[in-house]
Amino acid sequence: MGHVTAVGARLSAEGWERLRVELHPEGLRLGVVRRWVRGLLAGCGAVDDCQVVVSELVGNAVRYGGVEVVVVELLVRHGLGMVQAELRHAYRGGEVAVSGVAVDERAALLGDGDAPVDLAESGRGLLVVEALTKNFVQEAHGPSLVSVWSHGCGCGGR
Repeated sequence: MGHVTAVGARLSAEGWERLRVELHPEGLRLGVVRRWVRGLLAGCGAVDDCQVVVSELVGNAVRYGGVEVVVVELLVRHGLGMVQAELRHAYRGGEVAVSGVAVDERAALLGDGDAPVDLAESGRGLLVVEALTKNFVQEAHGPSLVSVWSHGCGCGGR
């Protein structure tokens, strides 16, 4: 795995699990992230949805991050019927986008208006993320883009 390095660490005081991954756009390998999420949430009914969400967010970080090597930090906490997560990565700045669609166009994409909406295949990722999660927020913090979300699971966690 020449393009991927991963280190998992238990942050037991707060119950968070942490994964830090370095990814090169030309050798994007989301498998290590998906396997980590699957192992962490083994037996949880939300595992598939969580893998889709993480795949979309990490994929966007690599595609739109504007840097040669993308360092992604993923924090996940599973308990009390909820999966909570935060994904943080370098961000080149400018306008925060919804899978390539500017935030001010978000109302047109998600609104109930009658206007036809043309969603190219590459413009749906964060709409899928919003549909699969609760409380999804994505904000730029200095040189980092931070995505925070949760998903109900009903299994009680660990």
